This record gives sequence, structure tokens and C-alpha cells, in this order.
Amino acid sequence: MNAVLARARRAAPVAFAAAVLVGATVDSFRTWYPHGDLAVFGFRLDDLASHPPLVGAYSRYGWSHPGPLLYYALWAPYQAVGGGARGLLVATLCWHALGAAACLWFAGRRGGLPLQATTAIVVVLTAVVAGGDALLQPWNPFLNFTIVPLFVLASWSMVEGDRWGPVAAVVSGTALVQNHLGLAVPVFAVAAVAVATTVARRRRLDVGWRLWAAAFGAGVVAWAPPLLQIQRTDPDNLNRVMDFFSDRGDGAGLRVAIRLGAQTLGLQAAWLGVTPATAWLEGGLEPRSGLAAWPVLGLVPLAALVVSIRSRRWDRMRLLLLGATLVASGTLATASITDAVFPYLLNWLDVASAAFVLTGAWVLAADLAPRLAPSRLLAHRDLVAAGVVGVASMTLTALLIVAPDPYEDRGPVFAELTRGALATLGPTPGTVVFAASPPGQDFAVTGVMYQLERRGWTTYADPFYANMLGTWRVRTPTASDVRVLMVAESGSIDKLARDPKWRRIAYYQPFTAEELRRLTELDTKIAAEHDDPSKKYEVLGALDELLKISRGRTRVALYERLDPTATAPSL
Repeated sequence: MNAVLARARRAAPVAFAAAVLVGATVDSFRTWYPHGDLAVFGFRLDDLASHPPLVGAYSRYGWSHPGPLLYYALWAPYQAVGGGARGLLVATLCWHALGAAACLWFAGRRGGLPLQATTAIVVVLTAVVAGGDALLQPWNPFLNFTIVPLFVLASWSMVEGDRWGPVAAVVSGTALVQNHLGLAVPVFAVAAVAVATTVARRRRLDVGWRLWAAAFGAGVVAWAPPLLQIQRTDPDNLNRVMDFFSDRGDGAGLRVAIRLGAQTLGLQAAWLGVTPATAWLEGGLEPRSGLAAWPVLGLVPLAALVVSIRSRRWDRMRLLLLGATLVASGTLATASITDAVFPYLLNWLDVASAAFVLTGAWVLAADLAPRLAPSRLLAHRDLVAAGVVGVASMTLTALLIVAPDPYEDRGPVFAELTRGALATLGPTPGTVVFAASPPGQDFAVTGVMYQLERRGWTTYADPFYANMLGTWRVRTPTASDVRVLMVAESGSIDKLARDPKWRRIAYYQPFTAEELRRLTELDTKIAAEHDDPSKKYEVLGALDELLKISRGRTRVALYERLDPTATAPSL
């Protein structure tokens, strides 16, 4: 039996990776439409060979996240299946398969099957923390979900003298920071605690210098592109980030940050499947009140910390301290968010809190079970844990298969716009320049561009999108361009319809006649009064009503330029 359980422990990471890949295989037959950040990710992978990225995903604030590790990691699986929507989905799930397998591998090395079972549950929870389609999206905040528990486990393994810990900690920590700048403070905090503890315990550890050298080398390679960008570009990305943080206004504040962090340890945490409260106007999270505002689940790891100290299990105590450092520093970092605290900014913290609480449960069970559980049940502890891992892997596969398409509600938009574009442009691919009215409608512009690119067209966007798409993918729509298409929303649709220099070739309109009438009235009111300070509250009320009627839906039209002198309407 012991030999069988040992094989089960070694097979658990493979089983979990296989579970994700089975989901990827089934999901690869989906028909979905990448747009916005997801389409931009596809463009970056398409352009990687000709324009190797030196920085990470773009930010709406005019800078990019620190590094391009995710692009280089996902390029091979993306190209292996032919790119496009299928390639994005398969590459994303390959990333999560590797992250999940690494989590279970380190958990098995440090805590056997029981800790593997705990980690398996954490990985399954990453599929529900931000909605069913989160693990399918090639979006940098969501790509961190399986890397957060891996970073803690790898750092703990490094502290305990595991020879593979330093390399995995450097690579996973680098991935987190490069994917999203918001994790820089939490990652550096955990790294500082882990390194300080490792140095303090160096005489008791037996980790060869070669693996420490390998960890250093991995860090140098991963951070070489951002360092090269600093040397090549003026202003470089680092200066843009520093300028942003030096000029930004007040952040969310410590009080709001603590309350939001407490929610991730409460009875209505997102990792328990509870939809977070959102504010209509700000678009961000609002701290809950009442029992949900109290971090009652934090009592579990707190009790585990006391138990581990009393039983002198210092290794478990160190794991809990690393988890506490990540959650606490992540909560404090939330105070510096200057915009609305959107749910996606805290989803990684939900994952960290889930891992923290469940790790505490594992420590309590490991310590108290020998005293309280019947000996017959203890004899089958590993067998039960192996069963949990098996059920968790099958659950994850099922969740990935039944998950909705990413932003499935916008699928009909791009199906209609792409159909209209292809019907107008004809069967022979050529060059198309895209613009938008009003500027900034990136989800529609990038969505249609990506569909045409996959069909052989060469597409460019207005220079407004240079930071998002790269300078090589933008071009000013001049009179010499044969085909220019304009994506229009809201009031621009009606203005372009009255302009003989433009011809509408596609239109998506999901509203009833009454909804459309009211939306038109609200658009007119907002456009007329948004610059009048005395009308501030009337405009906010109109925005609130508009958002409630829209419920994420939008009118979108695609226009073809008929006259080379045509310009976008003034709004």
C-alpha cells in the first residue's frame, strides 16, 4: 500500500496537468472572439518573432507592466495549434497546467498527499474566484492565479532547503511581478522574508551552489528584456511608471484597503463563490459591512500558527508566516490604487487568502488528527487525500469544459461586425486601417482587426492605439489608404449615419425600442452637460441610469469611408 501511495503522490502533478490539458483539448473546439486585451495578447504572440517584446502587457495609464515573460512562455503552444482564438485558449491552459502541476509537485515534496490534496482544492478554487471563464482568458491578471500558490510553496521549499526551491521561487516571483505591477510589493515582501530566513538557517541547509547559480541565471535571463528596453527607449517604461506614481492622486487609502483585504478572509469571500459587491459609478469594489466585513476565516491559520509553535513544527510555522506576509502586504498595497478598485485587482489576493486559510486547515488537521481521529481512519489518511486529489482534478476538468466563452455576451457583436466587414471588403485580402469614434473603443477595434488578420488581411489601427498594439501596428488613415473602416458607438453612430462620406456596413443593436429611445436621450444629455460644473450630479445620475439600462450591452456599428477627406465626427 505504501508503494501505491508513493506512486500516487508522484502522479498527482501529472494528473492535474492532464486534467487541465483535457479541458484545453475540449475547449479548443469553441468558437469565440478575442477582443480588447485578449486580442492584443494574440497580436503580441503573432508579432513575437518580428518584434520581440521587451516589456509586458500595456496599461491604460500609458505604461506597460514590467516584463514579457508570459509572451515568451505562451508563444510555442500558441503557434503549435495555429494561433488565433484556439491558440490563445490552448496556450493559456498550458500555462495553468504547468502552474498547477508545479504547485502539486512542491506540495508533495514538502507535505505528502495531504498537502497535495489541500493544494488541489486551492487550484480548483482559482476557477471560481473571478468567474467561470477566468482560467480561459489570456489576460495578465488572471494568468497569475495558479502562480500565486506556486510562489509561496517554492519560497517555502527554498527556506526548508529544497534544492529546486530557489529556481522555482525566482521564476514564479518574476512571472507575478512581470505580469502585473500591482504584485511587486507583495512578491518583494515574501522574497525578503524567505531570503532572510534562508540566510539565518544557512548552516542547516544543504543546497548546492549550482542551483543557487541557476536561480540567479534564471532571474538575469527573465529580466534582460526590460533592462534592454531601458537602454533602448526614451522615455523608457521604468521612467513612465515612476512618473505615473509620482504624479498620481490619493489612493484608495489604508482603511479601505484593510476592509477589502478582510473581505478575502470573510464568509462572503470571492473564492467561496460569492460575487463581490460593485459600485455602479466608480466601477469598483465597495467594502462590505456586517459579518462579511470581518476576517473570521483568518482565525483558521492563526490557530494553526499557535498549534505549530506549541508542537515545535517550525517548518509549518514558516509556511504560515510566508502566507501571512503575502496576504498582509497585498492588502496594504491595495491602499495605493488610485483608480476604482476593480475586482480583478484583488482576485489574486482572493487566491492567496484561499491558500492561506486552507494551509491553516492542513496544519490543524496534521497536528490534531493523531490525537482526535480513530487510528483506523488515520491509517487511511493518505488514501483519502489521494481520492481528494483525483476528485479535484476531475472537478477542474469539468469546470473548464462547462465554463462560458470569455466575454460570451460580446460574441454576437464581433460575429456581426466581421460578417459585414468581409462582405464589404471582398474575398481578396488587402490592407485596412481602423479608426474609432469616439476614440478608445479598443474592444471593438481590436476584435474586428484580429478576425480580419486571421483571414489574411493586413490591419492597422489609428495612432491612438500605439501604446496598446505597438508602433508597427498603427498608421494614420491618409487619403492614399484604399480601405478605412470606422468603429462607432453611442452618438457617433447617428452622426456618421448622416454623413454621406461614410457608409454603414454592419450594425449590432441589442436594445428594445424603448431602451434605445432612453439611451439616446441620456447620451444627448451627457454630451450637452458634461462640461458644466453646475450639472455634475445630473450627469452622474444620467450615467448611472445609462449603465443600468446597458447592463454591459452596447450598440456598435462599422462604417466604411467613401471619401478620402472624411474625418471622424466631433463629439
